[in-house]
Formats: sequence, C-alpha cells, structure tokens
Amino acid sequence: MPDATRRRTLQVFIDSALSFALIVAGVSVIYLAWSKSRASTVPPPTTPLSLIGAHLKGNIDAPVAIMVFSDFSCPYCRIFATEILPKIERQYIDTGQVLLAFRHYPIAAIHPLAVDAADIAECAGDQGAFWQMHDALFSQPRPSRRSDLFMIGRRIGVNISLLRECLSTSARTRIGADISIGREIGVHSTPVFLIGTLANRHLIATHVIGGAQPFNTFTEAIDDALGEHQSVLDRYARYIIGILRCTLVLSTVPAQSI
Repeated sequence: MPDATRRRTLQVFIDSALSFALIVAGVSVIYLAWSKSRASTVPPPTTPLSLIGAHLKGNIDAPVAIMVFSDFSCPYCRIFATEILPKIERQYIDTGQVLLAFRHYPIAAIHPLAVDAADIAECAGDQGAFWQMHDALFSQPRPSRRSDLFMIGRRIGVNISLLRECLSTSARTRIGADISIGREIGVHSTPVFLIGTLANRHLIATHVIGGAQPFNTFTEAIDDALGEHQSVLDRYARYIIGILRCTLVLSTVPAQSI
C-alpha cells in the first residue's frame, strides 16, 4: 500500500475513533445532567413507605430513616456510596439515629450489567453479605462482564453455588418489586433518597434528594427529620403529662362531690 494511501487510511481511522469518543462523552454528560435533574423532581410520597423487602443498615428503632433507590452501574450512586455514605454512617447510622434502607432500581436501558449486578447483590444478601457486596460493587472498577460479578462474589467469600441457585429462582422477582415501588412514587433515575421519620417500620418521607449531592444537603434533611421526631415526642409527652395531671386532680376530689 502506498504511503499516501496508508496515511489517509490511518487518518480516517483516527477521525472515526475521535468522533466515537466524543459521542460517548457527550452521551455520558447528557445522562449525568438528566439523571440529576430528573431524580430531584420526585415529590415526597403522600403515604408511608414500608421497609419490607429493603436491605437495612443501622438501628431498626431509629427515629429517622433514609430509603435509597440505587443502581450499581450508576456513577452518581457510586459517588454517594464511596464518598457520602461513610460520613452518614459515622455521624448518624453508627450512633443509632438513622436507619438506611436500600432498594434496587437498575436502569438496564443505559447500564447493560445493572440488573445482573442487582441480582448478584440480592443473592449475596441471602447469605448475609448484601452490604459487603454493595461496598465491593461500588468501590471497585465497574464490571464490564457478568463473570466479573462472580469474581467479586468469590473475593468477598460468597458461596458461588448458592449464588447461582438463587439467581435462577427468586432474585429477579424481588428486584422487580423494588422497581415497582420506585415507579409508583415517581422515581425515573438514580440515585433517589427519601428521608423522614420512622414509625411502625414505615418511612414517613418529608424530604427527597436526587443525584450526587454534597454531605451538607443530607445533614440538613436528616437534622430536620430528627427535629420533627423530637417535636412529636415533645407533643406526646405534654399530652401524657396533661392526662396525669387531670388524673391526679380527680383523685384528690372527694367521691361525693364528683
């Protein structure tokens, strides 16, 4: 092949590669912006949200709960899991003030391995290793093949035979249930966080946060929910004190004068 032809062929290849890279970068930027804006438009649910089926971390009797809808292939979810969540754990979860509830919301249309990753995490949970798998999936480079997910499972000590058995049975149904709950309350992208008080194993959400927000955005919502919980306790305490006072007054009145 003449040098001139070779150079032209090489230039065409380089131009095509650059064009493809620009398209991929553009799509990524558009998705990230879309994800952040869409997630943040979800209004607080009008009814309490049950914690049944969610993966929980923290004190089940905590006054406040955070329910997160997340995708293991989502870059914003990774930022939260690796940068923001550890701070929330130290300040609120480890101190018994907040319960974290995780629900799956894989977006398969743009994340090809998202559902497979959710499957693996769900089945790891059957072996008591959901949060280990959660941390491993978010802390390591994003898997490019399904086999990478099994390698992560082996690395954290999950029984692969039991994992495969679970994958062939109930995992997808449970993930589908989480997705349905998310859709019912208006979740379209990830991550979405619902924060509020906890009562009878139900979250009464008063704040919704979408996307990879700074730590102080979460502390403001959590502290507000903690304040609301304390306000409810104060009102209840005043009510009980009022009843006790009435009872005490009645007990001092002679029976014939009542």
